[in-house]
Amino acid sequence: MLGFFITCAVVLVLCFRRKREVEMSKHTPGPWELSSIKGSYRYVDRLDANGAAWYQLASVVVKECGDTSEEGEANALLIAAAPNMLEALEKIVEEDAESAVLGYPQLRPLSLILAKSAIAKAIGKEVSK
Repeated sequence: MLGFFITCAVVLVLCFRRKREVEMSKHTPGPWELSSIKGSYRYVDRLDANGAAWYQLASVVVKECGDTSEEGEANALLIAAAPNMLEALEKIVEEDAESAVLGYPQLRPLSLILAKSAIAKAIGKEVSK
């Protein structure tokens, strides 16, 4: 009987993973990288398989009146890290769901809500609680 429940749990986990793959966001996949400062801007580039800049995704003002803006630089860094952070959050939520199926969720409820909310915002969906 225990074997049956374990098999059911594994099937549920596999179904959850497949559902997440189908629900993946439509953003440009990473890696995203920051270019050097050009004029007043820092560009966020999509890299190709060889690690070379493929095309520009965004430009961020990092110099104002000739002075480097710490806020602009921080914004550029955050934008470039976005795909990695989204992937990490999705993995954390997925692993928590797998543990929960077996009766051992790893995340506290508020942490799970915050992670799901951030993922939903990143992929343009409403938050499901």
